[in-house]
Amino acid sequence: MESSDLRMIFEQFGPVVHCRVMQARDAKGDVVGNEWAAAVKYASATVAQLAAEKMNGFDLVGSSLRVRMATKTEVDREETLARSEASKLVAGSAISPVAIPTANSTAPGTPAEAENGTKSVAVLLSNMFDPAEETEPTWVEDLGDDVRDECVKYGRVERVFVDRESRGDIYLKFADEEAAELARKAMNNRWFGGRQVVAQFISSERFEGAVSRQ
Repeated sequence: MESSDLRMIFEQFGPVVHCRVMQARDAKGDVVGNEWAAAVKYASATVAQLAAEKMNGFDLVGSSLRVRMATKTEVDREETLARSEASKLVAGSAISPVAIPTANSTAPGTPAEAENGTKSVAVLLSNMFDPAEETEPTWVEDLGDDVRDECVKYGRVERVFVDRESRGDIYLKFADEEAAELARKAMNNRWFGGRQVVAQFISSERFEGAVSRQ
């Protein structure tokens, strides 16, 4: 498969910055038979994570893809090879799962990932909207109200912040961790306005930092 063909498949989740198909290698760096691997790089970590989740196990020309976020080492190697600026990278392989990070963002075991796995009163909903598609003058308020009405089912919502400058981020703060956890579970991977939502815990500090940008 050509890199251009793979790029077209992965672009359904968002703009692809870089795509490269290569021979698969084992942990020692030796070529593994006729197996192949690929690296797909996105500008957004959220889009990369969504693509990794959705494409893992996807049947492509008779082969089941194994897709995961790339390790920092893999990201650095791709950046060197592509001579491009650091961004988010998803690695896929027909043989073995590779690990998960990104330059400028999360890698397994880093504080960012630990944050997502730790309960909090704050939740980030990603991929909720595209500001370029919003035309109503009150779309931010209307969207915030819709999200509040939905999430109040799980507990008291203290604040909703729609980041109009983002590519779909909405920040929520609940009265307690139990409500936040219920909302996160209910909203994660849910479809909203034709988009699949990614819901994750974030720290209160990150929430306050986002709100301060208003």
